[in-house]
Amino acid sequence: LIQVIDSLPVRCRWGVKCDNQCWVVDPEGCTEISEWQNLFAHDEVCQYVPTQCPLTGCNVIVQKRKLSSHLSECTWRIVTCPLCSSNIPFKEMENHDKVCVKRKVICPKGCGELIPNLDRKEHIKNACPEVNVPCTYNDIGCTFSVKRKHLENHIKHCIFQPLKPFITKMQETIQNLSNTQREQQQTIEKQQNEIEMLRSLVNRQEQMITHLSKSKFESTQPIPITESPKQSLTSGLLNRIYHILDPVAQ
Repeated sequence: LIQVIDSLPVRCRWGVKCDNQCWVVDPEGCTEISEWQNLFAHDEVCQYVPTQCPLTGCNVIVQKRKLSSHLSECTWRIVTCPLCSSNIPFKEMENHDKVCVKRKVICPKGCGELIPNLDRKEHIKNACPEVNVPCTYNDIGCTFSVKRKHLENHIKHCIFQPLKPFITKMQETIQNLSNTQREQQQTIEKQQNEIEMLRSLVNRQEQMITHLSKSKFESTQPIPITESPKQSLTSGLLNRIYHILDPVAQ
């Protein structure tokens, strides 16, 4: 019985299709008819097996025999931009072509020069003769603005040109004075911090001396003291404070 079943002729399952709940021969399907025992071996090599396109983004399913043809015209196939050599899906090539960094475009400011997309901003900022730019002497007061191609002529007649060396010297002097003032301010703040520290130290020492003077201490031999400890310590700390304050006052 097994031998009879194995030898039964069977049509490839990819050669039939369901039509109104009935299985009928698919005219575009596989025409292979083989013995039952060879059916599964045929499946592995059948060129009519439904196969999904392997390209990322594509969900198309085609017969295995048509896969090569589909891959050659799939909209998700990868192509290389002839200008920048970037690899891009074919369906996005049209949009990429508009923004490709190597694509040359006419300057949008009207100078007529063909420039790569990548250099467009740099061209407008530093080279385009049709762009309005401020006078070279705007840092010293000139408010004139002119197209870059006319800038050189304006500079020759700019009223601020003769004043440039004098104003530059004044600016340098002001900057130096500002730096000196900032340094002096830092020195004053540092000395004030030291004064506050010394005052705090004096207060602590005075509290300690007051505490000691109130305590009972008996001695058999009186010790002559020409200057009290409190006066001596306080005098020394005050001299140090005056020494710090003296430069500040000057």
